[in-house]
Amino acid sequence: MINVMSYRHILVSLLLAVVSLTATAESATIPSSPSITKGEGDACVEEVSYMRKNHMELLNHQRDDTMHKGIRTKKHSLNNCVSCHAKKDDKGQYIAINAEKQFCQSCHTYAGVSIDCFQCHATKPAKKIHHHSLTNPQAIPQGDDVKTSQLLNNLVTH
Repeated sequence: MINVMSYRHILVSLLLAVVSLTATAESATIPSSPSITKGEGDACVEEVSYMRKNHMELLNHQRDDTMHKGIRTKKHSLNNCVSCHAKKDDKGQYIAINAEKQFCQSCHTYAGVSIDCFQCHATKPAKKIHHHSLTNPQAIPQGDDVKTSQLLNNLVTH
């Protein structure tokens, strides 16, 4: 009887130790919730619930339209997202949007998803640059159906 009780005691102790270590390891690596901050604009370009679920499809579609069809729009562009959601530090300098606890990184860490967008794309809003009138982006027509070839033709013919 004593041997059976000793084995049960050892088994229960080992089981509790494993459960305790597992719970400690999980709580150390998984945040309780993502740190989501409101963007700079009045409203997101789409409903928040829609963006949480579909933002990657929108970004991929935007990428495909830009790279393969020459169509450039601002609404679902990664640059537009960064410009709205990047936050500034105490010195007024932008913090990289993929830095720890920032807009993109916070949710992606929580969801266990890696971000590869910023291997190529800027993590902070672009600085305002003054352009010559021939290269001024504001002078170039914008819209959903504007193609790069049309933009080049406008520059050459005008």
